[in-house]
Amino acid sequence: MLQITRHKGQTVVLGSPDAPFGIVRVETILHNRVVLTFENFPQEFPIHRSEIAEEILQGILRERRLEDNEVSSGE
Repeated sequence: MLQITRHKGQTVVLGSPDAPFGIVRVETILHNRVVLTFENFPQEFPIHRSEIAEEILQGILRERRLEDNEVSSGE
């Protein structure tokens, strides 16, 4: 795991600095909330909050189980 400390307005560059994959900027810090801005990421690159990513993953796993059941039952 990598931990990086940043202050408001500072960034983290993902990938090579001459051709970054994307940039994450600390936009605002208010009490216990942090607002991040994701810059220069390809539109097709999905970015999700962890709770949304977990819901998506559970849906994918549920679909795979249904497909496996259909195959094993001969449908």
